[in-house]
Parts: sequence; C-alpha cells; structure tokens
Amino acid sequence: MTELRKDPIVGRWVIISTERGRRPQDFPREKAVRQEGFCPLCPGSERMTPPEIMVYPNPHTGGDGRWTLRVVPNKFPALRIEGDLGKAGEGIYDKMNGIGAHEVVIETEQHDLDIFDLP
Repeated sequence: MTELRKDPIVGRWVIISTERGRRPQDFPREKAVRQEGFCPLCPGSERMTPPEIMVYPNPHTGGDGRWTLRVVPNKFPALRIEGDLGKAGEGIYDKMNGIGAHEVVIETEQHDLDIFDLP
C-alpha cells in the first residue's frame, strides 16, 4: 500500500510505494521514436483516456476540438482519492495512507520530443 511520509529535515511529504517495485533506472532509456498509428495521448484519441479533468482548447483552430493542454486521471494511480488518512507517527516520521489525486498532464501533442526541443 502507498503511504505518505513527512521528511523531518525539510518538512515535505514524500510518496513511498512498495507496490511499485521497479524504478525508472531499471528500464533501458531509448530515444522515443514517433511511429504512425495509435497513441492514446495524441489529439483525436481522447476516447482512449479517462474523461478529462481540465482542457485548454487551441485558440488557433477555430473550435474544432483540438487542445493545447489536457489533464486526465492516471489509469494506474500511486494515490487514491478515497479512504481514511490513517495519520500516525512512527519513529521520526509522520505518516499517513496514500490519499490524494494522481493525474497525467499532457502538455503538448508533440510528446515524442524532449522539452528543450519543443517550439
């Protein structure tokens, strides 16, 4: 189960998730190559993601449904929006159950580019 622990040095909360055993460094890092075909994050594939929480329409497309930014719930969230906080102290840590929202922010339709390559 995911839990939140308060860092006693800097006072911020961090997510501890034992269920997510593999870390990003466990996966090979390869340059993303955009391929033709299906991508659930691309414009036109909105039906393949959970319903959006927020959307900024593209003002330059005349209201055709295109967007410049979308926010959707994460299909595999680290946090849950329901449940009891279960706040407690354990040693030097304050901790509580992993309650909160976990969302995906799609900032551009060009998500195969690195951020410094974006226009």
